[in-house]
Amino acid sequence: MSIKWYFILPVIIITSCVKEFDPKLDKFEDILVVDGMITNEQGPYIIKLSIASNTNLTKSTPVSNAKVTIISQSGEKEKLTEYAPGEYRTDKNGIRGKVGEKYKLSIKTSQRILYESKYSELREPTGINTIESKVEYHRSETSNIQTVGYQFNVTTNKAYYDNNYFLWFLEGTYKIKTIYPIKYAYAGYYRKVKNADTLHICYATYNINEVYTASTEGLSSNRIIKQPLTFIPGDDKKLEERYSLLVKQYSIDEDAYIFWKNIEKQSSSGSSLYTAQPFQIKGNIKNIYNKNEPVLGYFLVAGVSKKRIFVNRPPEMTYQEECQIETYKVSDFLRFSSPAEWPIYLTPSDSGLGMAFGTCIDCTAAEGSTTKKPYFWTD
Repeated sequence: MSIKWYFILPVIIITSCVKEFDPKLDKFEDILVVDGMITNEQGPYIIKLSIASNTNLTKSTPVSNAKVTIISQSGEKEKLTEYAPGEYRTDKNGIRGKVGEKYKLSIKTSQRILYESKYSELREPTGINTIESKVEYHRSETSNIQTVGYQFNVTTNKAYYDNNYFLWFLEGTYKIKTIYPIKYAYAGYYRKVKNADTLHICYATYNINEVYTASTEGLSSNRIIKQPLTFIPGDDKKLEERYSLLVKQYSIDEDAYIFWKNIEKQSSSGSSLYTAQPFQIKGNIKNIYNKNEPVLGYFLVAGVSKKRIFVNRPPEMTYQEECQIETYKVSDFLRFSSPAEWPIYLTPSDSGLGMAFGTCIDCTAAEGSTTKKPYFWTD
């Protein structure tokens, strides 16, 4: 189980021309960034390490040749293997998080600097009761226009502890259908395309770059009811055919909740920590030789539950694909095209063969798309 934090850094450390700057960061030329977790699910678990410069925190360099170890308080440990620059992985049959056990992360760099998180308990995961999709109208952030779309909400089961803290990450998958059939392909020469319908339907999966947190502290019921998650407008291509939302619900401790709540607040305000009151969002990794050194990121120890929902586009939502067949001077365009543009697909029209681009004719043109149907997909 790994977690993708590529959306965290823009939230925590957005490049800015304003003058406010946390003086703690300014004392250090390079800053370690840590990304990873251990859960009750079977691994492998992935830890990502990078170094960012305090002059440009949005750009980072992978940290290689480090000794990265996940350690349980009862003495179980596993040293991770670097399988790509800055990315360290446990064995798929290696250490596995156990509910009630406490874990920490240890990192020793090639410069022999030792970083560690404190021990955190892996909490009993709370199950997801329901994921709700409601057709709602939301006001656009950039205009005064009300937009219809799907609002997704989650309701948990009754939680295990007196005070419970939750973190949600979301993953979306959507179905893509092309409009025009493929007849020929051009790649320096013309060829008739066999089995062109294989590029007619695709599926694309992506991470939703949003953070959601909630706590049962102060609630009369020891559960979260209809917690708002993401909103997807009806004119988004992702809702054109069929859409699936995977909700990953993490049961976390109070320290992790405070960290992620701050991330959520910073993200929802649309400001960086250079435009708001400057403060450092403290993670749980420290240099044991120099506790004043800032370290960005968090090693998360959590119990996880997952649930998936499928929705079709309701009639009140309309998506208009901007597709057209171009037939004017097609032969000239093809003759002067470059290999980087090949293959160029051609489709029949009333005026002869024409060109169409993107997902109008090739479903694999969508980012992250594949013609392979996901194992979980239902129509």
